[in-house]
Amino acid sequence: MIGKTLLTMAAFSALSVSTASASDPAGERTFGDWKVACAANAPCQAYLGLKDAKTGKLALSASAHKRPDDANPTLVITVPLGVDLKAGAAFVAGAAGKTPIAATIDVCFPDGCRVVLDLAPSTLNSLAAAKSFDVRFAAYGAADRVESVSVPSNGLKDAIAYLSAKKK
Repeated sequence: MIGKTLLTMAAFSALSVSTASASDPAGERTFGDWKVACAANAPCQAYLGLKDAKTGKLALSASAHKRPDDANPTLVITVPLGVDLKAGAAFVAGAAGKTPIAATIDVCFPDGCRVVLDLAPSTLNSLAAAKSFDVRFAAYGAADRVESVSVPSNGLKDAIAYLSAKKK
């Protein structure tokens, strides 16, 4: 668990991608930096985790799923506790100056708060076109301190295509 304080920009500057777990089930597929896992009675999901290179602890996680009755896939990012819920979050693909894609912070659990984004085709194309996309959010009580975490998009579009093709 990250704790109840928001990680600083210094902590986010040294993140590494981690998609491996101690119990990787057979049959997982890898698409760039993203893995896809399918459980017997649940929808498949694409996921990755970003670990702090200094501590080795999970700093941010991302997952995407596509249910048959959903028009579009959904991307869920788990950010640290201590975020400003009213301010929400934003996704920015590629170079600075691009128009942010607003997203809501849907709910918080002990392991962090969930930022939910509908991946309409134009949104997915925007996020996947760049090498990475940034997830931005403000610390509670410090709206002038915006945190930004870079999430690799390598393989995201292929993982989503795989999810969309699955029947579950």
